[in-house]
Amino acid sequence: MDGHRLAERRDAMGLSQADVADRMRVPKSRVSQIERGEISTVEAIARYAEVLGGSVFVRADKSLEGSSVGMKSAAKSMGRVVLGVKE
Repeated sequence: MDGHRLAERRDAMGLSQADVADRMRVPKSRVSQIERGEISTVEAIARYAEVLGGSVFVRADKSLEGSSVGMKSAAKSMGRVVLGVKE
């Protein structure tokens, strides 16, 4: 997930980084790090997405359907895993 897209969505909603930080109960610097891509854990992005009224989803190639591979394994085996925020 591109943190810049999260920042664009935040701006479109009229929220400041401080607003998001307050709602996430984290320092404003943490929100800035997420938006710059320095923190990209699924947990951090999911919390941020929830503040924006969305949720996180993972989309993988159909060739992985029904398998129990992890995210890193999936990325290696198919070259891409898409992480996005859904409203």
